[in-house]
Amino acid sequence: MLDSANVFWFPGRWLGGISLIIAPLLLLTGIILRSQFHFFFPDQLAAYNKHPELISIAYSFFVMGNILLFPAIITISTHVGLKRPVWAVIGGGMVMFGLFARTFYAGVDHLSFQLVKQEGVEQATKIIAATYGAFYITSIFP
Repeated sequence: MLDSANVFWFPGRWLGGISLIIAPLLLLTGIILRSQFHFFFPDQLAAYNKHPELISIAYSFFVMGNILLFPAIITISTHVGLKRPVWAVIGGGMVMFGLFARTFYAGVDHLSFQLVKQEGVEQATKIIAATYGAFYITSIFP
């Protein structure tokens, strides 16, 4: 274990530990709140059209959990790195890149829901379907 009296490490015992507990709970809450609807985009857009508050809250919980996983992953990687530094760098790096990619796509989700508000669910679905496979650099991350 890291001896916090002799070694400084970020994010530290408290931020790392709290994020290890809270982040998965936020992710789970977001998933459970939207689990009554299919997860593919046409169904999510239709769900937002009928239940905008519920879907907004669900996606907000999920993205906050995703953001709070960042210090948790640094904490886990730091501890794993004491015995298996190569695995810590590879695993921690892949997970963090994936978190950043998922946070980017949370912005795409937000834009999609704003399209439902502005253009209606049918038009928003057409726009998202037409652009669904568009390449963006974050799509290379898991």
